[in-house]
Amino acid sequence: MKRINRVCPSHASVTKNLKLNSIVFLVRQHLLFLCFFMILAFVPLSMAHANDFGAWTDSASNPLFVGGANSGVDRAYYPSIIKVGSIYHIWYGDGIYTRHATSALPDFSDVIFPAPAVTGLSTGAYHPRVLYSASGWTIGVTFYSDPFLIYSTTGANWNLSPRVARSLDGDAWNDIGECTGVSSYIGIPNTSIYNLDVLYEGGTTWKAYADNGLGHIEYYESNDGLTWTVKAHNILSSLQAWETSFTSPHVIKSGSQYIMYYGSGLVNNQGIGVAFSSDGQNFTKSNSNPIFSTSGAPDWRKDRTYTPYVTPNGTSWIMYYTGRSIPTAGGDYSIGYALPTSLPPAGSVTINSGAASTNSTTVTLTLPCSDSTGCSQMCISNTSTCSSWESYSSPKSWTLPLGDGTKMVYAWFRNGIGNENTSPYSDSIILDTSVPTPGGNDVTINLPNGGSMTFTIVDSACYTTLTEISNPTHNPPPNFNFIRYGYFDISTNCNYTGPVTVVYPYDESEISGQEQNLKLFHWKNNGWEDSTVSVDTVNNTITGQVDTLSPFGIGYYYSGGGGGGGYSTGANENMIAMIAIFAISAGLFILRRNRWIKV
Repeated sequence: MKRINRVCPSHASVTKNLKLNSIVFLVRQHLLFLCFFMILAFVPLSMAHANDFGAWTDSASNPLFVGGANSGVDRAYYPSIIKVGSIYHIWYGDGIYTRHATSALPDFSDVIFPAPAVTGLSTGAYHPRVLYSASGWTIGVTFYSDPFLIYSTTGANWNLSPRVARSLDGDAWNDIGECTGVSSYIGIPNTSIYNLDVLYEGGTTWKAYADNGLGHIEYYESNDGLTWTVKAHNILSSLQAWETSFTSPHVIKSGSQYIMYYGSGLVNNQGIGVAFSSDGQNFTKSNSNPIFSTSGAPDWRKDRTYTPYVTPNGTSWIMYYTGRSIPTAGGDYSIGYALPTSLPPAGSVTINSGAASTNSTTVTLTLPCSDSTGCSQMCISNTSTCSSWESYSSPKSWTLPLGDGTKMVYAWFRNGIGNENTSPYSDSIILDTSVPTPGGNDVTINLPNGGSMTFTIVDSACYTTLTEISNPTHNPPPNFNFIRYGYFDISTNCNYTGPVTVVYPYDESEISGQEQNLKLFHWKNNGWEDSTVSVDTVNNTITGQVDTLSPFGIGYYYSGGGGGGGYSTGANENMIAMIAIFAISAGLFILRRNRWIKV
């Protein structure tokens, strides 16, 4: 063992060091706060999560505002919402124009509607889709410093290509030009573009999804946001029972997952569905569709429920969408919103791939977990009480409690926004540590923990049992401590004669002192007997020979006097030594800092 020399400052330096420590403490605190706010500032949008992208709850305050004759405009529909800092921006169509409002509230309850119409867009431009980048945009080959970008279609002629424009404030727009390549689909002439939803992924990666007016969703790509190439037609072609055609697609990206929201229904625009993709082109629809529908809907959206638009809101999302009342109730188009429904992740736990029994307390847990926000943490326990959370991973090695019989393992999962299952998932397995022992001469059996035993003579087939003991039933011999996990009992119903050789594994990290000096003690005649034959320091096993079976303990010598109280704390002693060295090094560093810091 190395001797640790401690450096003690002189009395004269104590006062100075106390002042220095105060400065160091204050600097450290300011750095911690600075790091915290830097982390908040750089949280990417991919960390914003809906609890489940297919589960939403309608706001009780809906609709936000109502279009129609009584509102001063024909309609309020096709919302596009962006949150910039703490301000929410909404653009929507009124049947003729695109309108824009801002609010500090997500429900825009402090805004008087209808909102003012924007300026600068081409005549009849609406069905807006707005993007925001504080650093500006490069469209085509030209850079524009304006942060807002809008894609819109032309209500007067849906066969015209969508256009793109830029703005400094979201109110006054400057036209950039026509989006080429999206006015029709190859093989389908005169295909109209009812709305164009654009997803910018950074660099030169642009994706777009168009409602072509024929009930199909088209998929396009671009490297400049202006010139587009069609990549796939009718990408939601497979119909679910509630669908007949598709409208108003909107795609977001969370992490590596693309999520498309769209309108459909047995009669067009009667509901909102969601589909998922790993590449942005091939989507799989949720089996829980539709998210919302006109069936059982409140009056304001009983005739139509469609045009979903989902936008990040801090670490969550908000969905805005259009509703229309039945014609006899006015047929008014209105805008409402919904919030994510709180749902726990879905998971399970399986022990040893579903095996009915095991002869070892060490098992492997398979822990599948799925959630649209990701599974971030899990809690595993041998009881129905969760006591410690850890990072999610699967599979996981796990230790069952000692003693043969049925064992239960429980699992809880926590998703990316902190929701967790309150009732644990569980699985069971029978622990049977008895080892079949055949009759004969020089009979060797393998123990569940990797050890082995060799009997000289066994009269007939029988069973042998290893029991690992967490709390020693006898104190160690004088001047010895037992290493952790090195106390066990072996029992058998065998009739045997001659000596028994026991080979037992140990964990060298639990040893304090010389590994080759380990001893295997055997409890016999109310005392410990040294039964050690050899120590294999390469394979970390110790071998002993006995003529009876009872408790065993692997011990190491120490000079503390009488028998210890149980297990070794060797690993802790090593850690204490490391901490001491670190503390001394830190102290020396601070002393050297006196040369630069004046007090």
